[in-house]
Amino acid sequence: MDEVFRLEGVGFSYAGRPALKGVGFAVRQGDSLAVLGANGSGKSTLLKILDGLVFPEAGSVTFAGQPLTEAALKGAFQRSF
Repeated sequence: MDEVFRLEGVGFSYAGRPALKGVGFAVRQGDSLAVLGANGSGKSTLLKILDGLVFPEAGSVTFAGQPLTEAALKGAFQRSF
């Protein structure tokens, strides 16, 4: 099956306080994924990264084999009014 998401060495912090450090995994088409953890463990931050709402300070994220970066999404969602 094809990979939908791949994270390698993903890190993110808020005001110098790490929320994620060295996160890596792959999700293939048809997989189910549960994100569990205590309050403040980075679950929401991880989901924001997967949604493209924030971008990691370290590591890489790919969606369907393409880098999930701010530059990649900017063109896809830009509108001219």
